[in-house]
Amino acid sequence: MNQRMENVMYLTDKQIAIADALNAIVTRYGPFELGDDANGCDYKDAEENKPNYGKCCCECAFYRNGGCAIVNGQVEAMGVCRFWVISDHALENSEYDTEEDESETEQEPMEDEMEDEMKAVLSTAQRNKLPDNDFVIPEDRAFPVMDASDVRDAVSSWGRYRGKITFDVFKSRLIALAKRKGLTGSLPASWSDEKKSVDDNDLSIKSVNVDEDVYRGLGIVFGSVDLVNDKFTKNTYIGQERDFKGMPLYWDHSLESIPDPIGNVTKSEVDDTGVWFEFQLNRRNKYIGRIKELIHSGAVGLSTGAPTHLTRREHGELKSWVVTELSVTPQPAEYKTYIEKVSAPQPEEQVESPSQRVILLLRGKR
Repeated sequence: MNQRMENVMYLTDKQIAIADALNAIVTRYGPFELGDDANGCDYKDAEENKPNYGKCCCECAFYRNGGCAIVNGQVEAMGVCRFWVISDHALENSEYDTEEDESETEQEPMEDEMEDEMKAVLSTAQRNKLPDNDFVIPEDRAFPVMDASDVRDAVSSWGRYRGKITFDVFKSRLIALAKRKGLTGSLPASWSDEKKSVDDNDLSIKSVNVDEDVYRGLGIVFGSVDLVNDKFTKNTYIGQERDFKGMPLYWDHSLESIPDPIGNVTKSEVDDTGVWFEFQLNRRNKYIGRIKELIHSGAVGLSTGAPTHLTRREHGELKSWVVTELSVTPQPAEYKTYIEKVSAPQPEEQVESPSQRVILLLRGKR
């Protein structure tokens, strides 16, 4: 069975809480560095990490195809740092023991039906080369889909998943991914008979009743190299002398079947982490119910758009990126962007203890 999948499935509640806290810290204060100082992760490359016995980056929950969700810079698959989050199951069943150990230990037999059902189609090496958008759950890099058999495997393997994503979210994402790859014929027949669908022409669903559809998110991250090898810095010119208030908000840069704006920016601010945008969704747009569901599930991030003639790069660093639109997208170039609901601040007296206050801060509540 693919060890990366097992790692996601067998994380303990305590490990999940640790991962959540580290993600919140990085979102607020920026990624850790590779060094061993106070702001570093004490990273060791593959050579220093021999023999690793499975305690390596490619088995960690934060690993992202040559990069790390919480560390700034490239990491090696067989490297490791002090923030690793790897399940005991992955460590105990490591595929990366030394050749000497493998020759002395007999291969344990597979667990019959469970192993047969959950057997990974892709090898670890192949899987690590896949982009995040080829996974049903990209934040966990779980359930890769490349062909029809992967769609069927994802459906049959769902029962072993131990992450945070609900079945309804998993189902809607799998349908969307299968549709994008032309593999809808491999989905369960019963799914096509249901009233709810993620078909582009049927995205208007009943939404949760909220007072205001106002959200806040990190749209530009400073100092991080994104998936297209661009890096924003504090010196990047984004046209910040003008007010971004009123700037249109689109779904995926209006590249799909939703050409009209889905809202507009109401506020923006810049800090050491990057550029934050507050925006309000247009309740009259028939797709808003579905878009809000995706926002609440954590399936989408933010992305900015700039005219080509006002964009300038030097050695991978963006010198000019004049922002003219903001988009909610399932495939942001910068995976560290995120969106949260804007709610009224809670009175201080409702926080029962200092430890509760720390938890609220880690979760981004101000």
